[in-house]
Amino acid sequence: MHEVRTVEGRGLTGVRPQFQEVVTIGSASQLIEPVLSRLFAYWDGKRGDGKFPRRAAIDPVEIPSLLPHLFLIDVQRDPFDLVFRLAGTAVAANNGGDITGLRLLELANSAAPDLYRQAVRAVRLGRPILVCGPARNRAGAFRSVDHLMLPLATDGDRVGMLIGAAIYRPFALGERQQADAKPLRWPGLVSRESGPEKDSAA
Repeated sequence: MHEVRTVEGRGLTGVRPQFQEVVTIGSASQLIEPVLSRLFAYWDGKRGDGKFPRRAAIDPVEIPSLLPHLFLIDVQRDPFDLVFRLAGTAVAANNGGDITGLRLLELANSAAPDLYRQAVRAVRLGRPILVCGPARNRAGAFRSVDHLMLPLATDGDRVGMLIGAAIYRPFALGERQQADAKPLRWPGLVSRESGPEKDSAA
């Protein structure tokens, strides 16, 4: 049985959007964006009784309508790093071109450091993570971005890859006013989960 939490965030149902949010997702019904909801439902259907599915169970051909928004991140070890295995056309277009082979920290947008930190959490906890908030790309344009990251096993029960999707949209006026009042880099994203979490070894 998987825990479900409903907390405030831009991509969530039934709540007012916040400027930025990090959320552990337990159900597709929490997600407003159809692309993110469909990806979570697909991932959830592949894990059976496990905490997360194996990479071999995932076939992007089965979800063709999601492909432009998808990305795969390899979890490298010794030393630890996160590297894009592939990215869809919408992801590439919003990050200055093809990002295949780039380290996550090399993304040319202002959200990369905090996005990396939350991707590490997804790997260590083996949990789906939704990151919502602003980013400024290489051209200087602001976007409101939802990143959903879902763990996959490649080596026993250890997370070896993340599959995810990104949704980009222009800022609304109120969001841009907030962005102008905040640092361009996302300052200290904190989960709204109750109680402390224990990270397992990466």
